[in-house]
Amino acid sequence: MELCGMRLLFASDEAISKNTSNIMNLTNITSIKALLSSHGLTLKKNLGQNFLINEHILEKIVATADIKPDDTILEIGAGIGTLTCKLAEKTSNVIAVEKDFTLIPLLRETLKEKQLQERVIILENDALRIDPPNTSYKIVANIPYLITSPLINHFLKDVTLRHSKGDIMPARPPLLMTLMVQKEVAEKITAREGKLNMLALNIQTFSDVKMLFHVKAGNFYPQPKVDSAVIQIKPLALPRVTCDLLNYFKIISAGFQSKRKNLANALSHNLSIPKETTENWIRSCQINPGARAETLTFQEWEKLTLYTSTRPASKE
Repeated sequence: MELCGMRLLFASDEAISKNTSNIMNLTNITSIKALLSSHGLTLKKNLGQNFLINEHILEKIVATADIKPDDTILEIGAGIGTLTCKLAEKTSNVIAVEKDFTLIPLLRETLKEKQLQERVIILENDALRIDPPNTSYKIVANIPYLITSPLINHFLKDVTLRHSKGDIMPARPPLLMTLMVQKEVAEKITAREGKLNMLALNIQTFSDVKMLFHVKAGNFYPQPKVDSAVIQIKPLALPRVTCDLLNYFKIISAGFQSKRKNLANALSHNLSIPKETTENWIRSCQINPGARAETLTFQEWEKLTLYTSTRPASKE
């Protein structure tokens, strides 16, 4: 079976051991080691393979994800199936994405052992290369931290921008995203106006975000060097601004490229606009040219963008 042109594997594709008397404990380090060893596997640091081993936190993630029996759930980085099994207990429409092909047989075995194989479709692919499902869906995932920003943008910002540029594929952001991410990154994503950053603007232009709870590093195997946090992202029906989005993000990017410069100097330098022209542009939008980029609100970035719709923002 294929989804968006990608190879799908039903969990029951291959014959798996029928011995289900010993239900594996996926939150027990000894069990995890034995499971990996039985398949001759070692974990890959470059893929961010750190498995959650706290049952209470797993249950808490699933509870906050607001999963209905008929929901389609897209899980990124299924790994050995720790979270996958919890999701499959709530809905029979789970799409589990796993890039590491060596984990696929183990993932199938886990689902078979827990008698959940008919409720999960395994998608062997890179999450950054797949298109959204053709139906309404939610994302619930303990995502590899190295791809946090590109992954969220892929399913939120990128699908909207593609649609705004006339892509025939409709914009299909998820109904809700419940994600485990690095704590420091979670704090950046959930930053409020007055202390915004490029990542927060990329995400919050299209969504409401909130921090749910923190998770200590000791709740994972292998234990990472940093703490984590669970966040929730709820996409908006329409972007927070009404201006041209490509120009909007071009201006924001220019504002943040030079961290030590004030807004006028950053925009002048990065957009190749004379300093006096830049200052007049900013003042015309009732913004202080000496302000720092992180202090601007969404509406102020929108004003700067709308101003350029009738006046050139940069030299050719």
